[in-house]
Amino acid sequence: MNRIATFLAATLASSSAFAQYPTKPIRLVVGYPAGSAVDAPARVLAQGLSESLGKPVVVENKPGAEGAIAADAVRHATDDGHTLALWEFSTLVATPLLNKNVVYDSIKDFAPISLVGHMTMTLSVNPTFPAKSLRELIDNARANPGKLNYASVGAQDTLLAGLLMKATGTSMTRVNYKGPVQSMQDLLAGRIDVAINPIGAQIALAKDGRLRMLAVLGPTRDADVPDVPTTAEAGLPEFGHRMWYGVFGAANLARERINFLNQQANLLLKRPDLREKLEQRWLKPESSTPEALATRLKTDLERWSKIAAESGLTALATQ
Repeated sequence: MNRIATFLAATLASSSAFAQYPTKPIRLVVGYPAGSAVDAPARVLAQGLSESLGKPVVVENKPGAEGAIAADAVRHATDDGHTLALWEFSTLVATPLLNKNVVYDSIKDFAPISLVGHMTMTLSVNPTFPAKSLRELIDNARANPGKLNYASVGAQDTLLAGLLMKATGTSMTRVNYKGPVQSMQDLLAGRIDVAINPIGAQIALAKDGRLRMLAVLGPTRDADVPDVPTTAEAGLPEFGHRMWYGVFGAANLARERINFLNQQANLLLKRPDLREKLEQRWLKPESSTPEALATRLKTDLERWSKIAAESGLTALATQ
């Protein structure tokens, strides 16, 4: 009886401790600057979490090294869930594959909590470029091997361009940029031939006729640009990708806290007002279990590691 009483007392104490969470403001870390395609939905999510948890949730921007600086900081967090992160495909998949200086392990160093949503990726050219479709762009690249160039703001752009070249048997020259503003300026000026970016960075320019959106990456069209065909429609079903976003904690985050935060995220992503705010920032809301997010990450790492190796991109990480 004494053992049972001791066990029950410990269980109640543990439950009480978790019920008090959070005990202080929560940091939601993103690896990109304010106003970026990651920062904007993070602020919507932070506001929603703050309302539901009853404590401030503050977005903390730690830009640099394509998300690696922020990831390295979060993996060392020991504050029991008071440091969270909004990671995306770039930070956990693309950057580790193509950045030799990455010191974190995307699977071992972070605890998946919930998927948040997806963002459509688009492929665009300058309106003066002699291609009005993705198929015409491919024909042009085949006729001019190595002469076309593409903008690379980060590892994700490079991986996607590598997949395109692998799928079509073409070659293009990579031009590196420190940020999307500079790459977009060069695309609009015609100094860059091709850009692959999240839809939010290109949709307004496309509607103004300042750039030509040739395709959205994936099997289905995007409701925001219904007239833009998909890469699958161009005969490239394998050239499909949507940038996913997910909430993560440090690997040492207790399972009870992961489950609690997952429940909160799922409830938030059902709220019509919050879904509308995310959609206004080009993010298509979608929640998941922690296990489903872990599987998504593992599958993507395996798939893109193979693509990077077959496309010769892995060698870039060792240069």
